[in-house]
Amino acid sequence: MVVYCYDLARKRSRFTPEMDAFLRAEWFPGLALAQLTVAFFERFPMSGFPSVHEKVIANRLSELGIRNRMTGEAK
Repeated sequence: MVVYCYDLARKRSRFTPEMDAFLRAEWFPGLALAQLTVAFFERFPMSGFPSVHEKVIANRLSELGIRNRMTGEAK
């Protein structure tokens, strides 16, 4: 078995604690991800392609343990 040190390294997040708090406070089951994405990027402007923003938000909600990435349901 081979273990590489980069497998164990913690990933850096572009999200600040303020951004995470906003996502925790604003998201609820049934909310369209597009609505949350618009509100998030109005408050925290970030560069990038708008078509990817929803995926970034969905992945972060999953990482925070708030939302299931595959089904979109609350955990």
